[in-house]
Amino acid sequence: MSVACNLRNLKGLFVSGCQMMEKIFNTEGNNEYKAFVFPKLEEIHFSEMNMLIDIWQVEVSIDSFCSLISVHIEQCEKLDKIFPSHIEGWYANLENLKVVDCGSVEVIFVIKDFQQRNVYGAIDTNLQSIFLKELPKLKQVWSIDPRGILNFKKLQSIDVSFCNKLRNVFPASVAKDVQKIEYISITNCEKMMEIVAREDGLEANNEPLVFHELTNMKLYYLPNMEHFCKGRHTIWCPKLSKLTMACCRKLEIFQRERNERTNEEVANFSTSKKALDEPLQLTALVEMPDLVRAANEDAR
Repeated sequence: MSVACNLRNLKGLFVSGCQMMEKIFNTEGNNEYKAFVFPKLEEIHFSEMNMLIDIWQVEVSIDSFCSLISVHIEQCEKLDKIFPSHIEGWYANLENLKVVDCGSVEVIFVIKDFQQRNVYGAIDTNLQSIFLKELPKLKQVWSIDPRGILNFKKLQSIDVSFCNKLRNVFPASVAKDVQKIEYISITNCEKMMEIVAREDGLEANNEPLVFHELTNMKLYYLPNMEHFCKGRHTIWCPKLSKLTMACCRKLEIFQRERNERTNEEVANFSTSKKALDEPLQLTALVEMPDLVRAANEDAR
């Protein structure tokens, strides 16, 4: 750790192929203060480290890693989490997160429960892109619903594939938060039940769920997915113009209908279910005038 404290100008940390390394930092011994490390570090890339069990340490201060914008973790077989709860404030500036082929990862963001949270208020994050692939034990992206303590208002894209234990992607409060998201791709997730988790303890919510900037969505091979968001009556995607969907047998299908109040064509759930084995255009109860407009222009 004393070496890390002296590397104040380090901007990139890349470690690969160190098969016996268990931790990135050695914090043995009793320190009276928490070390301030890597204030200018912008990028972390760890790969092919099969014994790595821990990346972040409690003993470093909240100001550590304050410039970090990119984290890429690949083929680290013993890691079971990416961001533990004690570093919630460290990744406020993080823009890009990529986690690939880590066989033991069960959760990406561990969120403190309500009894553990302090009085400092919400933490604004800068996260813009999440890419998760081949995480066979991943059960949760967020361990619990952060409910505004952490917000992800700048998230623009999320791509999740081959995560066969994952049942949903967004907690309810995060789904309400991601007003800038433009791209959602969820593919080859065998146990996926819904994209947005139902709010804990609440009955069906009639309030529309709005994705203002969503233009492109891909849903492929989600054999157990029945809902975009269970209990929601309407999903509003005013800019959605491209949807790729296939092999979602249980998912209800959109139909174009005319809104009696506005006289606009919108896409709504059909009442019947079909097996979707061929690429089709969309799911869930979603209103998306741009998609309908584009389809009409193509038809001409």
